[in-house]
Amino acid sequence: MNTENPDQATETSSRLARDNTIGPFAYVVAMMSIMPGLGIILGPIAVVWGLSALKRGGKMVAVIGALGFGSQSLFFVFLAHKLLG
Repeated sequence: MNTENPDQATETSSRLARDNTIGPFAYVVAMMSIMPGLGIILGPIAVVWGLSALKRGGKMVAVIGALGFGSQSLFFVFLAHKLLG
């Protein structure tokens, strides 16, 4: 027989729901991938992190990381073309 208090059961389930998300640090890393220079390093990290946590809300982290990496890659390609060409 379950003698658990109903309030205690809802508290436990809400704590599990909170712990099952990807967390704010992943979003910070993904947003930092938009900064010039950091996108080359942090973009792929955010993409891998987001794809490994798709069920916990990582899709947006992967998208932001991919956009950051892509924009930085284009920036450096245009910069190299301008300087070398």
